[in-house]
This record gives sequence, structure tokens and C-alpha cells, in this order.
Amino acid sequence: MERLTNCFLICDGQVELLNGWEVRDSIVVARGKVTWRQGKLSDCLVRSNHSLLLPDGKRIDLKDGVPDPLAFVKFFELADVEIAVEDVPSREKSDASGVRLKDLRRESVFTAGLRTGDVITAIEEQKTPTTDMFRRVLRRKLAQGGPSLTFTVLRAEKTLEVLIPIKD
Repeated sequence: MERLTNCFLICDGQVELLNGWEVRDSIVVARGKVTWRQGKLSDCLVRSNHSLLLPDGKRIDLKDGVPDPLAFVKFFELADVEIAVEDVPSREKSDASGVRLKDLRRESVFTAGLRTGDVITAIEEQKTPTTDMFRRVLRRKLAQGGPSLTFTVLRAEKTLEVLIPIKD
């Protein structure tokens, strides 16, 4: 039997635990529905914007007047800083892998030096080979604050260091 004990599980979607999972002494917060097909749930706090489906088929409505159970958790989305990136397909990757800047809104602070189509390989010398890693590095660097960020960019087959002023 798989166990989840003394944990705090936060999910931006649905949670579905299968194959006899035992969940106890834990907190589960999900934006979607929470489902236990088999297993045991004991001494847990479950918050969801939908419902909880228990192994015996019992459904419990967890909509307790809170429109967003994850309101206390803030997820960092690239759209919040007016940019979008995509992974560079492996057939296009050179020695330096990175993410391609797919969209850059006029309102974005990053228009001070980045261009749509740039391949960003690092932020402050920390490599950004995938969109997930790019998002995590950018979030961390923005949270640290500072007057500027340096992006390592491939543009027209040249490597550039692009300094972007960041407002604290």
C-alpha cells in the first residue's frame, strides 16, 4: 500500500489517488476535484473547489463558499510578466539549448532588450534549457529583486548578453 502521511499536497488541478493509497495526517488542497478510488483517508483536511469522491462511492461537496481554495498560493505564470516562451525542438538545438521567446507584449519590461524569436539560454548565468526551468529561474531572479537582469540570448546566430532594467 502506498502512503501519503504528514504531507501538505497542493495541486492546481485534480488529485486522483489510485491503487489502495492510504492518506493520513495530511492537508490536501486542490483547485479541481479530489478522488480516492481505493484506499484509506484518515485525519486529513481536504479543501477543493469541487468535490471529494471516496472509495465507497460517497461524494462530499467541498464547495464551502470559497471561490478559489488556492487563493493563498500564488503560482508564477509567464503571462503575468507579459511574455511567452516555448521549448526549442531538439532538431533545432545547437550546443547551447534554451527557450524561444514566442510572444512579448508591448507592456512587458522585457521589451527593453529582448525580441520575439530570441533563444534565451540563461538568466544571470543560470541555464534555462526548458520552459519549466526558464519559468523557475525567472521567478527566483525576479523575487530576489535588483536593478537589472542579464539574459544570455542567441539572436541571428550570435550570442548576446542583454541587460534588462527591472523595477523593484
